Amino acid sequence: MPQNETIEAIETRIVDVPLKKTHNHSNASHAQQSLVFLTLRTSGGAVAHGEGGTPAGTAFWGGESCETIKCVIDRYLAPALRGVNVFAHEQVLKTMDRAAAGNHFAKAAVDVAVHDAVGRLLGIPVSALYGGQVRGSMPVLWALVSGDAAADIDDAARMLQERRHKTFKIKMGFEGPETESRRVMRTARAIHDIAAHAVVTVDLNQAWDIATCARYLPQFEDAGIAMVEQPLPHWNRDGMAALSLRLRMAVVADEGLWDFHDAYASFKSGATGLYGVKIGKGGGIRRAYKAAAVAEAAALLQKS
Repeated sequence: MPQNETIEAIETRIVDVPLKKTHNHSNASHAQQSLVFLTLRTSGGAVAHGEGGTPAGTAFWGGESCETIKCVIDRYLAPALRGVNVFAHEQVLKTMDRAAAGNHFAKAAVDVAVHDAVGRLLGIPVSALYGGQVRGSMPVLWALVSGDAAADIDDAARMLQERRHKTFKIKMGFEGPETESRRVMRTARAIHDIAAHAVVTVDLNQAWDIATCARYLPQFEDAGIAMVEQPLPHWNRDGMAALSLRLRMAVVADEGLWDFHDAYASFKSGATGLYGVKIGKGGGIRRAYKAAAVAEAAALLQKS
């Protein structure tokens, strides 16, 4: 057993990938995705890979970008991790935290590569490190990102007809609340007319304040929208909790919930009714798994 295998080197490169369609957020648009690909080499010659990236690879969401991810790994994380046992996962995490504060996406890329290295060295899938595979497949949400109701309805109709997706997330926050609300409710009702079983959610990306939410979100419920993601700024945990109490649909934290410490605070305060497990934002597989365990303890994790 290669129990003394250590990290010898970590190399990074940035790759730009074109997207099939432009993605619009409340404060940015992008037609390509930049990613940081990472190669980790161990003292025994094992080669493993990881990947990190932010939306578009730019800094508008969360502060990190592909350039900062690469810089932090190359200059701080990789030198600090040289000689660390690849199986000593908690030591890997603590070493990265001592070398650089924050930088969840950069650390996640390294964490993924560490998992890959351990799996390759032991000859087992990474799922075996966490008790084994739970499911063989899962439904995937389809984002409706054009900002145009007709285009989004056509997009959803095509996905439903091809039986590719039945859950949709409408990106919003591009224009004023009245205009955006009309567009979103028109889209949701049209999707439900096509397929009553379809699930429609919205993502505001922190675009509104509490008064705007109190005015329009109850109308979203009447239009059959099942969930609203991060309607308020990331810091307004109390406002998120107040909305969760007021609304029947789920209010979900995203930009306001990063690692398992945020998970505990958000679940305890009632600021989120669901937890979306995001490996990059959560700081890697291991830390995302810890946050999922907190969610399970708070009865927010659906098991099937």
